[in-house]
Amino acid sequence: MQKLSFHTTIQAPAKLVWDTMLSPEGYAQWTALFNPQGSWFEGSWEGGSHIRFVGPNEHGVLCGIKATVAQRIDYHSLTLKDLCYYEGDHDSEIWENGYERYTLHPSGSETHILVEAHVPSQVAEYMSSIWPRALARLKVICEKPESITVQVSVHAPLTQVWSAWTSPDDIMKWNQASPD
Repeated sequence: MQKLSFHTTIQAPAKLVWDTMLSPEGYAQWTALFNPQGSWFEGSWEGGSHIRFVGPNEHGVLCGIKATVAQRIDYHSLTLKDLCYYEGDHDSEIWENGYERYTLHPSGSETHILVEAHVPSQVAEYMSSIWPRALARLKVICEKPESITVQVSVHAPLTQVWSAWTSPDDIMKWNQASPD
């Protein structure tokens, strides 16, 4: 096993960084570099819980890491004890005794994040190349301006909907706007 360490500073509060790291959508985005076919988790981030990090290999077989959430202090630290690597129904002890520790240090409007990992020597070089890029992606996700997406189903012809959405008179009606 080899110990690795990575860090970055994100211009966002620790709560936003934490929530982005652990939400299903955020996790899938910032960890996508670890598996080009996609990455997600199954289980819970609660202390003592079991969690699986999942993604298909190049043949479509689900594989990843099984772990236990060894410690969780919201918005501050998370430690995962890796139990094994799995591929399909086969477990390998290659990741046994591995761990990942995420520590967040808030400072004003920014958060410094430190990642420490104990990984098998066979994958240390790969992980050393991926982790900094994954943290850079997390940084971009957390620092992007907030936006919302609204979806609605309207049962009307497209031309009628577009007209109501774009004509100034209709906009004033549905948005309760003034003419100025």
